[in-house]
Amino acid sequence: RRVLFRSTADVRWWATDPALWQALGDPSPERFAYASERLGVINRFYTVYLDLVMTDAAGRVVASANPRFQRGLKDRNLAGDPWFAAARNCADGDAYVVDEVKPSPLHDNRDVLVYATGIREAGESNGRLIGTLGVYFDWQAQGQAIVEKEANLPPPIAEKTEVLLLDGALRVIASSNPARRYTHFALNNPGQAMRGSYYDNSGSIVAFARTLGYEDYDGLGWYGVIVQQTEDEDA
Repeated sequence: RRVLFRSTADVRWWATDPALWQALGDPSPERFAYASERLGVINRFYTVYLDLVMTDAAGRVVASANPRFQRGLKDRNLAGDPWFAAARNCADGDAYVVDEVKPSPLHDNRDVLVYATGIREAGESNGRLIGTLGVYFDWQAQGQAIVEKEANLPPPIAEKTEVLLLDGALRVIASSNPARRYTHFALNNPGQAMRGSYYDNSGSIVAFARTLGYEDYDGLGWYGVIVQQTEDEDA
């Protein structure tokens, strides 16, 4: 949760970089190239991000960070993307939006989680909106690391255990069983408890906990879930 909390700070901070708002305020190929260069420097040192994408106020991509995807992104219109529409409606520079985890067609269909905000005139919080910044968190790498590496279960336990992350709509966004990806998980939690456990219809035990926020970050309403097969009632 700390990494996701930092993403809320990162996107708002980077949106005030002079290279970004100056390029949007006085457009030229040279200024947009420099903005891409600045975004690229940031991206090199923050490997949890797949890309950083800047648009103008109409949704046209004018700069991006990852050289691998720049040609396909240049001049693309993202006006129909939910993150762009939401970022355009941010009340000020302190506000940000988070899209849902999903594949990005612009990035070889890798799973991403986009944090976004508006870029404002002179980098001021209450300045006129002149563009947007979308930070593409590399969820495909990070999500699988959480359910596979961080769980760190010994092989005999791992064989009968599935570790999952669910979003607020109970959609599987990461699982130690990749076949579950983007399916709905029927979590039995009618009372909306923060944590709990129960036996499912197959006799497996299901334990769950709602993810917590961090500092002033409320979190995304996700759940961590563990499903473990039991050999018999005593086990």
